[in-house]
Amino acid sequence: MELTESAEILKLIIEGTNAGIWDWDFETGEVFWSENFYGLLGYVPGEITAKIETFYDLLHPDDKALVTKALNAHLKHKVPYRVEARLRTKENGYKYFECTGKAVFEDGLCG
Repeated sequence: MELTESAEILKLIIEGTNAGIWDWDFETGEVFWSENFYGLLGYVPGEITAKIETFYDLLHPDDKALVTKALNAHLKHKVPYRVEARLRTKENGYKYFECTGKAVFEDGLCG
């Protein structure tokens, strides 16, 4: 199987699961949001900036501490990151999302 074919299969799987995918590079601070991530929030790619600060701005105020606690536990103690949180959509309403993630650690550091 060629790399392009594998990438196409992965894209179909992601689209079929209705998942919003994002990636955060801790070294550079760069954040990537998939088209579907934007779409689930009612945006088109690039309409809002893909940054961790933007993600926190979209979080419901009552969920910020919960997300921060879960993220810190994952990064410091490798506890699985799984939390249900509300994100503000383009229409300014909030929707619940199951947020899961897994940091990749290199030489004991998250990267």
